[in-house]
This record gives sequence, structure tokens and C-alpha cells, in this order.
Amino acid sequence: LGFNCTPNLVGCRGAMEYEYDLAIVGAGLIGSAAARHACSSAAARVVLLGPEEQPRTSWAEREAFGAHHDEGRITRTTDPDPTWALLAQRAIGRYAELAERAGIAFFSEVGHLAVGPAGSADLAKRAAAAAELGAPHERLRAGAL
Repeated sequence: LGFNCTPNLVGCRGAMEYEYDLAIVGAGLIGSAAARHACSSAAARVVLLGPEEQPRTSWAEREAFGAHHDEGRITRTTDPDPTWALLAQRAIGRYAELAERAGIAFFSEVGHLAVGPAGSADLAKRAAAAAELGAPHERLRAGAL
């Protein structure tokens, strides 16, 4: 997709060009957000490279089905990587603004459950990230599940 951007434009498509100010590789959740941000920040020539998602009607024909090729996207502040957790928190904080500008309600906060063995390093990292960011969380014992 080629973008000819003007400030404050939520989405912008233009004719394919061969010279761009910014090329973003990956048209998934993060790449699309980066392209949108680049379009709203300045009048720049931006290209977003990546396959377009297939329409829901063709899902039954797919041999491979990735987690990021459907309507259900997960963003959580309990990522074990503190950088991703922080980026997720910042993104979630802007969802309402984006939904209002786009006219599309796309986010419902539903919570997150991570399960693992007692003493799991992954769960400890998730809890640490949530605590660092002030995200509400609690640890449950097996009996509570």
C-alpha cells in the first residue's frame, strides 16, 4: 500500500510510488499503527509493505491461520518482555481516541489469564511487568481456577 499522507488523516491511500520518505515492513497490528502514526505526524510519503488480510469469507479455505490474521487482536500489559508491556499500555491508552477518529469501535477490555506451573519464570515476568506499569493483576492458586 502506498500512502500519500496529510496531517490528521486517519487512513490514507494513494497511487503506488517508487520513492518514499518512510518504508514500514509488516502490515499487521504494529506496522499498521506505525503507518497511521507516520501519516498523522507529517505530510510524508509512507509505504506499508505486507500482505493484505483475507476477508472472513475465505477463512475456511486457508491452510495456515496465524493469530494476527483475524478479527481478534490481543494487547496486554502482562507481556513478559517489559518493553512490549509498556508499548501495549501506551497503545491501549490511545484506543479510545483512535476509535473515535476512525468511527469504529474495535476494543473491548476483557482481561487476561496466563496459566503456568508454580514458580514459572514467564509468569513471574508477567506479574513484574504488570506491577511496574500499575496494571491490576492477581495471582491465583490452582484451586481457584
